[in-house]
Amino acid sequence: MQGDCRRGGFGSDLLGNPEWEAQNPPCLSPGDRCWGVGVLGSEGRSTLGEMIVFLGGPDFVSQLRSVLQVGDARLKQVARPVTVWNQALQTLIDDLIFTAEKTNGVGIAAPQVGVPQRLVIVASRPNLRYPQAPTMEPTALINPCLLAHSEAVVAGWEGCLSVPNHRGNVVRYREIEVEYLDRHGDWQRRVWVDFVARIFQHEYDHLEGYLFVDRADPADVITEAEYSVSNAQLTVPRAS
Repeated sequence: MQGDCRRGGFGSDLLGNPEWEAQNPPCLSPGDRCWGVGVLGSEGRSTLGEMIVFLGGPDFVSQLRSVLQVGDARLKQVARPVTVWNQALQTLIDDLIFTAEKTNGVGIAAPQVGVPQRLVIVASRPNLRYPQAPTMEPTALINPCLLAHSEAVVAGWEGCLSVPNHRGNVVRYREIEVEYLDRHGDWQRRVWVDFVARIFQHEYDHLEGYLFVDRADPADVITEAEYSVSNAQLTVPRAS
């Protein structure tokens, strides 16, 4: 089934425009000031120069971000499209990946750390909480779109860093096709199934102001202790 794709805030139509590119040369070395490839900043000026300084400069130490907890009104807001590619965005991406790793998460969304932007991390990997999770490279999805999904759905247990000590049995599409901008501003498409598809749907909900407890039947929300006892042999790990 086809879905809707909202391409928020990135003027990728300027890519390949000879007249525009002739007037706006790319950055060639760290520290160059330049115009971006459709990245809108102050007066239309891009911050790609700043991004190159970030990528080409000294190492930056990622930080563990504080995660908002259920009841915080910011978790119910609809996130805004990302419109500027700059050092702050790159730092946020790295901090989100770091935070998910250090908290044994397999994904995280920018609104969970108080940044109301359409950015999620999908980072499935086996760890102490999720020994059966498939391994993938941590992936930043900026302004993601759900393009299509299967008719088939599957129920599975999820948890959330923003809803500590609880899990819920949530029905999700088994297979999805998504489109998104990567951290360099390039459009990507992916087809994901099963657990990774579940992670994306869980994290995408954060961009729309939903938590897994909004999707699950209240009778299917249990404590971590209850889950550990009744689902000790369950191999499907939770989302972030």
